[in-house]
Amino acid sequence: MYAKCHDIGSAIKICWKIEDKNTVAWNLVIAGHIYNSQPEEALKLFHKMPSEGAEPSSITRMTLLLACGEMGALSVGETAT
Repeated sequence: MYAKCHDIGSAIKICWKIEDKNTVAWNLVIAGHIYNSQPEEALKLFHKMPSEGAEPSSITRMTLLLACGEMGALSVGETAT
């Protein structure tokens, strides 16, 4: 909800307070960055997920393709899927 109101900072704070962050929490933050025209941040989070113990899902990859399209980085999207 915060991300849709363009308050990505609050959205991130709330998601990072979750003790056991699962893929859904990561997807929300990634999608929030994309919704707020921050595709580079979304891509950084995607690459950070495995090191934090969260495996990207098919939903994560689909969402990430939106970021790659926004950045015009189709080659990045091809390697992420």
